[in-house]
Amino acid sequence: MEEASVTYEDTTHQGRKAIEMTTEYIPYASSDDDPVRLRFRELVIPGEKKSDPYWHVRVKTPAKGEAAKDGDAIFAEVTEGLKIHAS
Repeated sequence: MEEASVTYEDTTHQGRKAIEMTTEYIPYASSDDDPVRLRFRELVIPGEKKSDPYWHVRVKTPAKGEAAKDGDAIFAEVTEGLKIHAS
């Protein structure tokens, strides 16, 4: 990744501590004069104990334009629909 910037915020998901991250970047393979910036929207939900699994949801979209808005909508739908059940 080139020219990467990362922002994050603490949040909760189903009452569990979680982190939402946004990473914007230009892929290394990009050789265009005006490369398309991409974005990862991520939700990370750690396990309650060290031995528990963690959950990681990632949606990759362009960083700007209508496709970015669509990506935000997909991320919201996926994270709202994610239900973690006790194992």
